[in-house]
Amino acid sequence: MNWQQAMPDVSKGITMDKNKTEKKRRIPGESAKKKPQKAPLLRPRKHAPVREPERTTPEVVYQAPKPFSRNRLILRLATVAAVVVALLLGLSIFFKVEKVEVSGCDKYTAYQVQQASGIEPGEQLLTFSRARAASKILADLPYIRSVRIGIRLPDTVTIEIVESTVGYAVEDHSGSWWLMDCQGKILEQVDTPDGHPTISGVKLASPEVGMQAAAYEDGQESTDEAGNVIPVTVTASKRLSTAVSIAENLERNGIYGEVVSLDVTNIHDIILWYHDTYRILLGHADNVSYNVALLKAAVDACSQNYPDVDGQIDISDTGYYAFQAFTE
Repeated sequence: MNWQQAMPDVSKGITMDKNKTEKKRRIPGESAKKKPQKAPLLRPRKHAPVREPERTTPEVVYQAPKPFSRNRLILRLATVAAVVVALLLGLSIFFKVEKVEVSGCDKYTAYQVQQASGIEPGEQLLTFSRARAASKILADLPYIRSVRIGIRLPDTVTIEIVESTVGYAVEDHSGSWWLMDCQGKILEQVDTPDGHPTISGVKLASPEVGMQAAAYEDGQESTDEAGNVIPVTVTASKRLSTAVSIAENLERNGIYGEVVSLDVTNIHDIILWYHDTYRILLGHADNVSYNVALLKAAVDACSQNYPDVDGQIDISDTGYYAFQAFTE
C-alpha cells in the first residue's frame, strides 16, 4: 500500500478551509450588494427614579453660658460711652450755626426776627431748642402769627413766619384803643382807630401786647342802634368771641379788608359795614360762618343789579339776601 495515497491531502484541505473562510474581494466595477438593515426597535427610555436629598437634622449642641464677668461689662459700657462722646464731639465740631435765613416777613426785618429768636452763630445746629426760639419770636414780635423753624445741613437755620394781615381797633374799659388780629391777639396800642376796621359792642380788660384779648365785664345794660335796652343775658366774653369768629371767617373768605366796622352789641342781630356802601345785617351769632360765606356773593349781586346804589343787605335769613336802597 502506497502511504501517500492513503494519507489525506493536508495541503488541499487547508486551502479549501481558507477559501471557505476568506471573504470575497469586490471586483472593481462591480456594485456591492448591501444587505438590508433592520430598523432598530424603539424602546421607552427608562428614567432613573428621582431621589430626594437626604435631610439632615442639625445637631443641637448645648453650650453652657459664660459666667458673668464684671470686667467684660465695664469694657462694653466704656466702649458705648466712648462712641457717644465721639459722636457729640463730632457734632460740636462739624455742625454749628453759621447762617440764619428768614422768609415771609414784611412788618419786621430779617435781623429783628433773628434777634428775637435768640439763635446765635456758633450754636449747635442739631441740639438747639426750636420750640424755645419760636416762642420767643411770638412773644417779642406780636404781628407774627406763626413760626416754623428748620435746619439745613451743614450750617443753616431756616425761619418761616406768617404775619397778621389786619388789625381791628378795639377800645378798652379806660378809653384807649388797641389793635387786635383776627385770632384775638393784641398787636399794639394806637392813639386813634383811624384807618383800621373797628369792633364795637365790647371793651377790653387790661390788654397786653402779644397776649390774648380778654373782655371787660361791666355788668351794665347796653342799647342797640335803635336805642332799645339790651338786658345783660349775654356776657362780654361771648360778644368778644363772636367778634373774633366773624373776623376769622372774613379772612377765610378773603374779604377781611373790605369790612370797615363790626357791631356785636346784640349777638342776635350783628351788623357790619362793607366799605361805606352797604350796611350788612349778618343775623345771629350761630350762623356767622354760613352768612359770612354768603356775604361776598350777595355784595357782588347787589353791585351788579343796583350799580352805584348804596343800601342795606339783609342776609340774616340763612340762604337768602334782600337789598333795600338808602333813601336820602
